[in-house]
Amino acid sequence: MPGSMLEQPAQRSIAAVASPASPDLQRFVRSTLGCKCPDDVFQSVTIDRCDHQMRLVIGNRLLIYVMETTLEPPSAKTVSRLVEQGLADRNSQRLNRFRLVVACPQPSPGLASAKAAFAAVVGDDDRAHLHVVSTDELPAELRPSTLTSIDFR
Repeated sequence: MPGSMLEQPAQRSIAAVASPASPDLQRFVRSTLGCKCPDDVFQSVTIDRCDHQMRLVIGNRLLIYVMETTLEPPSAKTVSRLVEQGLADRNSQRLNRFRLVVACPQPSPGLASAKAAFAAVVGDDDRAHLHVVSTDELPAELRPSTLTSIDFR
């Protein structure tokens, strides 16, 4: 994936083959992220993982980058880089939407600079969205602790 967030050196990297979304993943995308995708879109989900970052393509329509943070909120520079890569990835793959999900134990005021960086790169692109969620809201297949125990079919 040239130019993608997964291009950087990694300690762990797993690429998943396309498979149907689990009910938990569908619920996360629809309820937590607010996606109104039809059911058939969830028949094909690809998840690529690299350390604490993931790239999901759902139904060849929706691109989601998930970045998990532990203690520190992501820097504005990191968010800008991920947004630029995500938008380029979305456009080159001809996908409909890009969503950047920042998952952290507790959303903090330090995320204000990340939100500002996202807005600065996205501008008036209404097909790109930022979501800040609690790590606990991530479905099992998106949690790093399950990295080696996922059934990729």
